[in-house]
Parts: sequence; C-alpha cells; structure tokens
Amino acid sequence: MTSWVTTSRVFKPFVVQLAKSLVHGVRNGTINQSTIDNAKDIVEHLNSFNKSQDRSSELSVAWNQWEHISAERESVAAGIYTAKVRLGQLPIYKKIVNATGGLEFYSVGHDDPMSIIDNWGPQPAERNPMDLGSLTAAQRSRLAFMFAGVGDARHVYGSIIGLHQAYNKLSERERDDLHVHLTLLDIHPTVLVRDLLILVLLDELVTREKSEMELEEIKATIFYTFAAPIMPPACYKRFKDTTRYLLKILQTDHTQLPSWIHIVPSSIPGMIKSLEYWKTKRGEKSTRQVLHVHDPSAAAAGADMMMESFPDLFAGGEFQDMHNEFTQSRDLVSKMPEELVIEAVEKHTPTKCPGPNNPGARAEWLETARSLLRDVMGPVMQGHIPAPGLEFETIFYQRMKAFVPPRRLREEALDDLWATFRQAETGHTPESKKNELFSKARNSIENKWKPNMSLFDSFFDEKDGGSGYPDLKYDVLGLISQMNDCNKQMKVYDGKRELDKDCPSYSVISSFFDAVVDALKAMKGKIQLEILAGDMCQTLLAMKLGTDSSRPESFPRKYLRIWQSNVPDYTQGPLNSALYIAPVLENNQYAGASSNCMLNTGCWKSGDEFCHNFALTTPKDFHRFLGARVKDMTPVFGLITLVPPSLPLPLPISQLASRSELTHWLTKIMLYTIAPAIPLLEPMRARYPNNLTPFFHLLFHLHSVGFPDHWLSQFLSDVISDKVYSTAAPYLGETPIPLSEYGRCVPKRKLHLDPWLPDFELVLSSAYDALPFPLIAPDGRSEDDFHVCSMDEMGRYQAKVSSWSISVIMPNFLNIDSSLSILFRKPGATPDGNVIARKIGDVVEGKVTKRGQIYMQTVVETCDVKSGKIVWRMRKSRFEKMKREGWTLEPIRSDLQESAACRIPAKAWEEASAE
Repeated sequence: MTSWVTTSRVFKPFVVQLAKSLVHGVRNGTINQSTIDNAKDIVEHLNSFNKSQDRSSELSVAWNQWEHISAERESVAAGIYTAKVRLGQLPIYKKIVNATGGLEFYSVGHDDPMSIIDNWGPQPAERNPMDLGSLTAAQRSRLAFMFAGVGDARHVYGSIIGLHQAYNKLSERERDDLHVHLTLLDIHPTVLVRDLLILVLLDELVTREKSEMELEEIKATIFYTFAAPIMPPACYKRFKDTTRYLLKILQTDHTQLPSWIHIVPSSIPGMIKSLEYWKTKRGEKSTRQVLHVHDPSAAAAGADMMMESFPDLFAGGEFQDMHNEFTQSRDLVSKMPEELVIEAVEKHTPTKCPGPNNPGARAEWLETARSLLRDVMGPVMQGHIPAPGLEFETIFYQRMKAFVPPRRLREEALDDLWATFRQAETGHTPESKKNELFSKARNSIENKWKPNMSLFDSFFDEKDGGSGYPDLKYDVLGLISQMNDCNKQMKVYDGKRELDKDCPSYSVISSFFDAVVDALKAMKGKIQLEILAGDMCQTLLAMKLGTDSSRPESFPRKYLRIWQSNVPDYTQGPLNSALYIAPVLENNQYAGASSNCMLNTGCWKSGDEFCHNFALTTPKDFHRFLGARVKDMTPVFGLITLVPPSLPLPLPISQLASRSELTHWLTKIMLYTIAPAIPLLEPMRARYPNNLTPFFHLLFHLHSVGFPDHWLSQFLSDVISDKVYSTAAPYLGETPIPLSEYGRCVPKRKLHLDPWLPDFELVLSSAYDALPFPLIAPDGRSEDDFHVCSMDEMGRYQAKVSSWSISVIMPNFLNIDSSLSILFRKPGATPDGNVIARKIGDVVEGKVTKRGQIYMQTVVETCDVKSGKIVWRMRKSRFEKMKREGWTLEPIRSDLQESAACRIPAKAWEEASAE
C-alpha cells in the first residue's frame, strides 16, 4: 500500500479504487483487521484527500462508504452468525390460502425402490453406480446420503440393501474404513414417525432373539404398516405397543432409541404430536369406513389422467389401442362364447368344464370361469399383470381389500376363503360356497381388524372437505408388484428368501425387509440414520449457512448424494435445487442431487422448457449463472440431476455470465417472482412459490459462485434505490413459460420497484451483518424511503380477516399454490385490490399507481384461513406512519389474480401476540 502514497496526488482514480477495494475487501473478508491496523496511517493519509472534495464526487462517495464500513466492522463481525440465523428463518414461499397451509400429504410412495449408490434412475444411463473401492479411506469413512421428501423410506431401505452388497465386495481393510450416514428428511412429522416405527421394529429383529411366532408377528406388523390400509389384531396390538413406547421415550429421553437411529431434537415436538394424534384418534377410526374409502383400483384412474396429460403420446397410437382393448375386455367377458371361456380358463385349472350333458354343473363352472376372467382383467386394466405367484392374491385383494396374513396369524374364516382361491390351482369351489365364505371373512375383517393408524394425520381433519380419513385411492397391488420387481433386481430372492404362494404379498415385503435386517447385522456400527423434520430448502440452507445448531456437530453438512424425490415440483424446481441443494454436495465425481417430476409431467415438451420455466435459463447455460452443472434434465419419466461445478468455487470469471447477462437475468428472476405467470389446472399446473426472500439468497449464492462483489453490490443498490432500468419484462401469460421468453427484450425503461420496499427492508435488515458485499443504501431522508434498521426497529404485526372471498372459503382444488401477498393501500389510492392483482405487471411499469400509494409484501409470516389471522413483519416507523394515515391491508392472490379477502383498516392492525 506504500506505493499508493506517492501516486495518489497524480492518480486520483486509483485512490477512488483503493477506497472501493477496502470497502469490498473488509465486507467479504478478504481484508482482515490486522491488515487494516498495519496500514492505518496510510489509509488515513489517503482518506485525507476526501476532505476537500465535493460530497457528491466519486472520491468523496467512495471514502465515505469506507468510513461507514470501517465504523461498523466490529458490530458486523459480532452479528454475522445471528444475521445468518435470521436470514435462514425468513419464509421463502408465499403463503397458501388454505386451511391446512396447502401442504399435501402422501404416506405411501410412488417410485420403484432404488439404491442410491448404484441404481437411482429409471434409465440405464441415469443409474450412475458408485465403486466404493475406488474412494479413499477418508472418503469411505464419511459417506453421507440424504433422502429428502423421504416418505415411506423405501429408497432408504433399498439403499441399505445396496450398501450391504457393495460392502461385501470390499476388502477387509476397506470394510474397516466404511461408515455411512443416512439423513431422512421430510416436512411431515407423521411420515417420519411412521418410518421410525418400522425402524424400531427392524431393530428388534436385528438385536434380540425371538421365537418363531414373535418373529412372524413383528415381520407381519412391518408388512401391514408399510403396505396396507388395515391390519390383523395381533399386528395392531404390536403397532399400538410400539407407538406407546415411542411416545414415552420421545417425551422423556430420546437417546434411549437404538444407537444407530438419531432424531434431531427440533424434530421431536412434531413427532410427539403425531403419536398423540394416533393415540387419541384410533378409537374414532372405523375399519368399515377405511374399506369404504379404499380404492385399490386407483391406478386405472391414474392411467386415464396420464393419457389426458400426454394426448400426443397416446392418441391414435398403440397405447390408445391397448387402453381401449383393456376397457372393453371386461365387458366382453360376459359376451364371450362358451368355447373361448373354456379355452382361456380350463388350461389353468385341473377341473375340466362339465359337458353339455350336465347343464347345471356346466353353467356353474362357466359362471365361475367368467368371474375369474373379470377379476383377472381388473389388474390388466390397471396397467400391470400380476407376477407369477401373485395372481390369486391379486384377485383376493380386489374383493376383500385385505392382504392374506402368514398362516400363524390367519383367522379361520379368512383361511377358509383363501383356500378357495388357492383351489383354482388344485380343484374347484362352487361360487355359492365361495360367497358364503366371503361373507364370513368380510365380517371377521370388519369387526376384528383395525385401521393402519400410521396413515392418519390431523391434516385429513383440517383440510377443505376433510373426512378425517386419508386418501386411500392408491394402487396397493402396484406397490407389491414394485417390491417384487425390486427383490428380483437386487437379488433379494436367494433360495432362502422366496415368494411364498401361501401368503404372497407378505412374503414379498418380508423378504425385502429380511434383506434390510441382514444388512444392518452385517454392518453393525457402520450405519447411522438421522431423522430430521423440516422444509427441504430451508433445512439445507441452514446447513449451508452453518446455523443448523440442533444437529450434532459431528453430523455431515456436505453430502455425496441427495435424493429429492419430487419435492422440487413444489419448491421452484431446478432454481431452488441449485440455490439450496447443490451447494451442500461434496466435490466428488460421484456427487449429485437428483429428483423426478410427478406433479405436472404432462406440462413439458423438453428438458430445456422445464429448466427455463423455473430457472429462466437453459441446461446449457445453467452453470454460467448458478454454478452447478446439469447432468440430467429429463422431467418426463426421467431424472433431473445437478452435479458440482467442474472446478471448486469460486469459479473463474471466464466461466461465468457477463455483467450485462447477469443483471438482465437477475432482473427477470425478480420480476417473475413479484408478477408470476398464470398457472393452469392440474395436472398441467406448474408451481412458482418463491417470495422475494430467495431472490436475496440468490445474491448471497452468486457471491460464492464467483461473481464480482461490485457487480452484485451495484445491482442491489439500484434495486433498493428504485433506480433499475432494464430491457427485461415479466411474462404475464400461462405456464409453462415458453422458451421464446428466454431471449425476449423490450426497450429499456425504468422499473417501478418502490411497492416492494417493505420486503427489501425486512430481508436486508435481517441479513445485514451477514452480507458478503457492501450495501450502498440511499440516504433515506423520509419514512417512505428504504432504510436498513436494527431488529429493535422491526415490528411484528397482525390483522384479522373478517370475510374471505368465495374462492377461499369453498372447497377448491385451486387453493393449493403459494400465491398470497399483502397489499397495503393509502387512502384514496386507486385502483382497487382486484384490479391491482390482475395488473401487477403494469404496477412494475408504473402504469397503475403512483409512488408511495401502495406497498406489496410477499414475505408473510402467517396466513391462517380458519382464524383469519395474518401476521407480517415491518419497520416500526413505516407501520406507524401507515396507521396515522389510515391505510388498508388486503390479501391478494396471484394464481387467480384477485383479492382474497375484504380490506382491513389500519385501526384494526395491532402488534402480534407472542407464539
């Protein structure tokens, strides 16, 4: 720095640059306190040139910024961690106008089970197997995998089996190195309790000697908990005893759990609530009602929906012909000539059709045969033909809606009925006798069997039109078929474990879990499971920021692989995956974060369109903006996979977007957030849930990717000062956003961003001490201007809606999107809320309102439809000014582009009560 003293008189621009370098270097941590202290005299000498300058000169502005940064650096350093905590706790999605908060609840998964280390894609090229032997000893000793949206944990179990198989291929020394951490993450505590219950039952099989009867009872309890809506009495008793045990230890000392299972303490309260719900509500749930709402043929409806989603794929082609053929075949059975019925059925049963000389017996045989054909056509219409060994239980389940228990747990009525189905292999049972047995077995099931309470949650009581019962319209037979295929693929069937025709579905599931037990025994002490409740993006953001303090320090903050299920369908797709998920991947050739698309598969014409809809860039350019690279972008029956950048972060600027490209893209991200596109109906509905918090998270992320501080600092300064001029424009049409929008520009004009100042103030005041680059804020001469304030100057407020709009209070399949913002209107401001909701794009263009007449807040803490309570945070002085002037508050929704409730006058606003 000494050389600057001799040149400063002549080279004033260099003195300006030095001031800017000091400002940015201190803020981003590249210049530490000792460097400043050692050069204190030099810095003060150079700063003296500022004293004689005009306050508006570039030199004066630069050195005044340095004085500000220098004065606050101790308080900023002390406040970094707290600021990160606040930043990580801010809501990242707009609120959902729904009694349950809009969360959807699925206890039973849909994917084929996979092993995350060697088979995590439906296509051969996506399987991406790992060779554990090729890793270093250090890498093998800290293998970490995450399953987000873990659901029924089928992929966790499949991965444990896969790890065992890979473990067996290692040398003894390599086995000694191995330690694996599996994180099970889900936003629904009930899902995690269900998984925990099965894990605890598995531990009993791993660690304790049991009688044959006890073993079978535990395995059957696992089977029915995992796969069935109802369970036999003995299984229900063990289920109830296990839930009682779990409730006790979670309420007292969760460390009493098996050592290989850890529950993060912050997850426990929600899990206790779920267990208490099962305990208090189980007497209210009826087996008869479960059987009534359970539709095991739901896959047929799913096939119809798929055909509607892909008309070009199915229309007029082979798939359409097959579907029509399946639909017609069941009706044709009644019209089939006797000869065809005999030919189709006789070869599968030892009882030959009686001849014409015995018309009574012949008629009974033919009716039984036609009934058998109709039953067989049910599974065919669902798109799968039962695997060998599962045919008769498939037919049995279609009629009984219950799986056959293992023999020791089978009641007499059920055993007798099941024998008649099995006799199709060995003999013939008259239809009248079968109907009598069916009635007895049905009566026994309705009166003795119990609902699988692990499928129940308060969600089903609270949701619009909720009956208190889960949605049981799922393809339970398809689940068994999936698990059977998995057993074959993973070589679970090994002679010792095989499909048992006496209890086929039970044997499929118990064989699978036997393989899990074998793996846990063989790798005892080498596998740690972590159970963690939370939103995927916010949970991983906390890991990224280092604020996940409720997890043990020894637990991983970086993962080799992350399976996201289809959670990104609900969380802004690849954009949020790049922003929150990819940054916690290890820098390893095998690393990756994958997901699939199941919510709106029919939307997408290509991976480019899918990627652009959410991230406003293409797979080819993705890494230039977001750092992570795209490995797979196949939303239709494939994977979406992001992998780490080719070089460690920060990336060289030569690999990144130019400054003009970055500024244009960031402006579009902001505009598409505050003025989102119009979503279509299901199953073509693409969700765009982000509020403005992730936009600021993105600026933090871009700094770590390698974009220069002064680019980001200047852009942010323009945003908060309402000085953005841009050629970017919001897209106001329907989703999916067409690729033609990627390059669309309009003539440069000023954007009007002042309505969103409350959001800017909230996020940046909360995160100020953690900002990795300087915030060049406007002077803030009036209460209407942008201000960074302390948390003491930030208030928490509430208002109560007296009347919601019709679209909110009626049970509505549209009330599922994150779409709510708060509109604040000054007295006399026009137009009304409905017009503003329809014309947010025009608000941005300055065509609808004048500066200072309205504010919009996308970052809302609470929107409780039942109580009517809305809670938000805002600078106290802004709130008090609005109260004095008599403003109104009105929730509006972007999906329907309308007001969601009546206006609430400022006199009804108040400080929010503590929670």
